[in-house]
Amino acid sequence: LDEDGDSSDWIEILNPDPSDRDLAGWCLTDDPALLEKWRFPRAIVPAGGRIVVFASGKDRATERAELHASFRLDAEGEYLALVRADGTGVALRRLTGKARLASSRASLTLVWPETGAA
Repeated sequence: LDEDGDSSDWIEILNPDPSDRDLAGWCLTDDPALLEKWRFPRAIVPAGGRIVVFASGKDRATERAELHASFRLDAEGEYLALVRADGTGVALRRLTGKARLASSRASLTLVWPETGAA
């Protein structure tokens, strides 16, 4: 459940690197024609850690608060991308397949690109 008590889909971004990563200015999108659909505030993904973004459609991007993308995930599958802050393109792209969980919610885990790839 999110801070509002709502059950939402979520996107989890994992950082396998030995150093922290700042997502400030990076974007998430479910639309290949709109790469800057939802922009991260300053959000640190710790080394070996993860960050969760609720795909609730609530559009909340406040530093040190629960993050909510401006779109929802389609449990039947769709495009999802993590877009670089410098505008040089997509760092991670995934056509999601059926991602249905026992709760009928959709979730997706993205693993940060290797050091030097982002």
